[in-house]
Amino acid sequence: MGKIYVILAILSTFLSNSYACSCLEYPTGSLECVGKTNDDLPITDCAGFYDRIVIYANVFTEIPAHSFPGMETTNLNIHGNSDLLSISSKFWDGSERLVKTYASNGNVALKTFPFDDFQHFTNLETIEMHGNGFEMIPGNIKWPSKLREIGMESNWELTLIQSHAFSSATGLTKLYINGANWDDNGEIIVESNGFHTTSTNYKTLEFQGNYGKALRANAYGNVDGGQLWDEMKITTIDDFPEDVYRLLLKSHFDKGHTSLFTATGGATRVISCDSCDIAWLYKDARKFNLDRYKSLVGEHNVVCPNYGPLLESNDPELIALMNSCPDTPMPWPCQNCCEDVADPFQDTTPDLDNCNCYYYCSGQMVKGYKCCAPGLVYNPALSTCDWPYNVPECQA
Repeated sequence: MGKIYVILAILSTFLSNSYACSCLEYPTGSLECVGKTNDDLPITDCAGFYDRIVIYANVFTEIPAHSFPGMETTNLNIHGNSDLLSISSKFWDGSERLVKTYASNGNVALKTFPFDDFQHFTNLETIEMHGNGFEMIPGNIKWPSKLREIGMESNWELTLIQSHAFSSATGLTKLYINGANWDDNGEIIVESNGFHTTSTNYKTLEFQGNYGKALRANAYGNVDGGQLWDEMKITTIDDFPEDVYRLLLKSHFDKGHTSLFTATGGATRVISCDSCDIAWLYKDARKFNLDRYKSLVGEHNVVCPNYGPLLESNDPELIALMNSCPDTPMPWPCQNCCEDVADPFQDTTPDLDNCNCYYYCSGQMVKGYKCCAPGLVYNPALSTCDWPYNVPECQA
């Protein structure tokens, strides 16, 4: 009988060791996979649910598809893998739907990441991607609808945000990005519609990281039917370009908003106010309502060298220069779209290039521009926003 017990004990130990997870399991419910090489992937002996899974301090250079079969968590963290160059599509294949928080931090060599995989993380709410090595945020990423917050800080190699990079994040409430190396006058190019958003939630945009003319025309997407950001913290050194900010400010003004930019912790600094390039802001503020424009631009913001904040300065030299600059028309997408609107009872007309948007008219001149909420189009027969099926020319 004693021999039987010994055999059973040995067999039990053998079976236990055969099924032991090669990563580190903690009583708190966490799992840490540390020190793995390329040859250790896929990890097939750790299937199961964990409160948190950390892929940390490994020496592999890539994470191929299907690298973690059967592993499940709501909190996935891939960080501190200094040799990691690429993560392939379907790297977390099969259990994406469970993940609510995803973090990829401190992978300093990571250049290739499958952003479109996020569409399969259907319950994802928060993304953190800090201190990685990727150089671009691609356009038209397919984000999950439950996503609320995206953070991308200290990605020092980041130089490009492509058009419509965040447009499909319909539930977004916060986006914060920085990364350019200020010591090297680095810049992150933000393409037209790079910060376009379709979220109707109250949302905040924080952006730091460009020197020079890196924000392309309509970088915030408001001219092409994008929703307006409710709060913006933009820390840059540029010329506060007219083709980026003028219609943005006017749209907020027309909606009666009383705040937009905040300079807490940083401000937009203008490279030079010694020309008429910035005069549009000075003149629009005085033409429409100086106090309202001050509240939109924010206190101690849009700072001119030697003069201080443009809308707050009392410097006679600066004021004389701004007043000497010519008045310029508002850069509406279509300057003559109201020419045929002669009916005094008609004050809107469609944007023929964008079914989602329309112009306000007065005296056969464009006086404003507005876009319908996502999913709606402008119906010229009713002079209001409507469902696409009621506007045949916009059903496509």
